[in-house]
Amino acid sequence: MKATNDLDAIELLSNCLLSLGRLARDLPVAEFLLHGARLAVKTIGCQSVWWGLAFETKSGKAFDILQADFIGLPESLVKDWRRIASIDPFVQEMMQCLGQVKRVLIDDDRIKSVPVLTEFAERYGIRHVMGMCLDEEATGQSFFMVMYRGTAGPGFSDQEAMMFKVDPRG
Repeated sequence: MKATNDLDAIELLSNCLLSLGRLARDLPVAEFLLHGARLAVKTIGCQSVWWGLAFETKSGKAFDILQADFIGLPESLVKDWRRIASIDPFVQEMMQCLGQVKRVLIDDDRIKSVPVLTEFAERYGIRHVMGMCLDEEATGQSFFMVMYRGTAGPGFSDQEAMMFKVDPRG
């Protein structure tokens, strides 16, 4: 379902937004998020995704997960992720750039040079990562969504990052 040119990308985004609009009218929030994540997986194309609510830890170096849902990943990911969150530069980048889509290739030196990060990526078959956090000012929490592709998939493109951006503030 990948776009091959700008017109295809616009049509793909348009169809995705129309589908999301229909879902938003018909489903409770939790179900909407699950169906929206499934639509994102289908539209953008990835092997797995997780999303949920988090809050900044007292150290300010990571988020802790309050609630998470998954497609293509086990629930044990949260426990494993908590062990690496404070040393993962991707997590820190997402925290510092709320509302911005971030991407990383696991072979990037900043990730590959830290064995525990590489082990995490290998355990879950991760090579390409794209994610974003949105600040929920009313609660002090953050909504996050992170997508993964394995070695068989390409890196996330600029077009896919633009489709992934959902920040209502623009």
